[in-house]
Amino acid sequence: MTRDLVVRLMHPADVRPDRASIEDEAAIASEMTLQFRRAHVAAAVVYSVIANTAFFLAQRTTTMPLDVGLTIVFLLFAPEIFITIWFFSYNLRMRLWVLLGYSLAGLFLAALLAHQSRLKLMPILFPMYALYPIAGALLLLVKRLQPLLIVLVAILLFETIGVVILMLVAPPLNINEARPWVFAAGVANLVLGVIIFGWLLRRRSIAGPIIALAAVAGLGITADKLLGPDQLIGAIMLGLPLNTLQVFVVWLVFKGFVWLQDRNMLPAEVLHSHLCWGWLTCYLIIIAVNSTPFSGDATWLPWSLAGAFLCYLAVLHTLLRRIRAKHIGKLGKRLLLLRVFGNAQKRERLLDMLDDTWRRIGQVDLITGTDLAMRGLASITLEAFLMRRLDGEFLKTSDEVDRRLESLRCEIEGDLRFPVNSINCYANAWQSAVTKLALSTDAVLLDLRGFTRNNEGCVFELTYVVQHVALRHCVMLVDQTTDIECLRDVAQSAWATIPLGCPNAQERTPEIFTLKLETMSRATRRALLFLLLRASSTGATYVERETASG
Repeated sequence: MTRDLVVRLMHPADVRPDRASIEDEAAIASEMTLQFRRAHVAAAVVYSVIANTAFFLAQRTTTMPLDVGLTIVFLLFAPEIFITIWFFSYNLRMRLWVLLGYSLAGLFLAALLAHQSRLKLMPILFPMYALYPIAGALLLLVKRLQPLLIVLVAILLFETIGVVILMLVAPPLNINEARPWVFAAGVANLVLGVIIFGWLLRRRSIAGPIIALAAVAGLGITADKLLGPDQLIGAIMLGLPLNTLQVFVVWLVFKGFVWLQDRNMLPAEVLHSHLCWGWLTCYLIIIAVNSTPFSGDATWLPWSLAGAFLCYLAVLHTLLRRIRAKHIGKLGKRLLLLRVFGNAQKRERLLDMLDDTWRRIGQVDLITGTDLAMRGLASITLEAFLMRRLDGEFLKTSDEVDRRLESLRCEIEGDLRFPVNSINCYANAWQSAVTKLALSTDAVLLDLRGFTRNNEGCVFELTYVVQHVALRHCVMLVDQTTDIECLRDVAQSAWATIPLGCPNAQERTPEIFTLKLETMSRATRRALLFLLLRASSTGATYVERETASG
């Protein structure tokens, strides 16, 4: 080799698309993101119109002045706007414009409430209709919750079903007369119900345990009849099989969510949106039932709010399904993401950046690590964890790696994004996974922020990529925490020992495009997308071939 390998450092402002096809693909990604947001905005508008109109009409059945009713409707828009613009990562300028428009409308309504008696209502109205629902939604909008949403929904259902069962079968209980052992027995029954159901899931035959639980339920009913409900013995005995049944119902719902997610019908982000709007609906129903001075005695109001949520679901899924139908069967590009393990916040923000750029046109494959363990947590993996079968999700041999790579998801999903495929590997299989992924992908992104010579795994990955993957398919990311000199030394050392017949052996100007990633600005996102499109636009990466002797 007569030429040295150049690590070409670039700032986002230096990156420009070098061909029209790259601009076209970037425009497709932007259009897909825009369509996704439009679908959610349309569903939010339908929800707001139905729910807020219902509240306004209900207030007309009271003696509340018209301007107070308009103020309540205006305040109801606050959590709806908050969920819409904050959940879908609109840029700061868009958020400020929306906030400014909402504030100007608020000033106009404040003029209507200029009368002192009206202003006295604001300390009541603002928290009730705006502040409290926003505070609840704020907790739900944490993006790291997305992989655990099906568990969260299952827990909420668990509690709801428990309350319903308690109301149906338990006798009225005076909390002041209740004995401590009764509550202890209830907690014990709850824990035992979970344990017994988990044990049943792992058994091949459950006939014997089911008969035993039915017998306990029968004894509980008999004890209740003989001793009377005041003794609570029968209720406690009956509680064990009922709690087990409760867990079973929740498990069925959980499995339903897993089934939907596994078939790309209900991806995590869409479920996340449903949970936020569902929370708002439940809160408004509670307000409607318990604040008759403001919402009147309209018995149809809670049903109207539930109908608003159902219409939101129908509109959103109809629009997303129509958009997705145009792309079914079209395979996206493939990106292999290699990285320095650690600093979860940086890696999460990188995937956030790829969500509305690269993932609109192609999938992302990565080796699971602790930094992105939550982000890459698939519903199937979560199910395996709950059933204590997680070991089977981790690859141990090269053959297992081959089978896993053959089953990687590659079609566009319900959120109009291509999937993130997390490959779980033990230490003796991850190198095999990296090498096989690198030789079958369209582009390789090496996130080397925080890289030092002590990162032996990254040294292996960088060396392999330089020696076996065409450099034009590679992009590296660095920042101020990267040891650039060490990076150059490792790359040059790999280049100096490049094997004959590799795709880079005849490269006249060997260089790796390296983006200096300091901020997650819009310019940075576009620059990274342009580099990845350039890397993936020259065909699939080189697959190493044996050269004939002689």
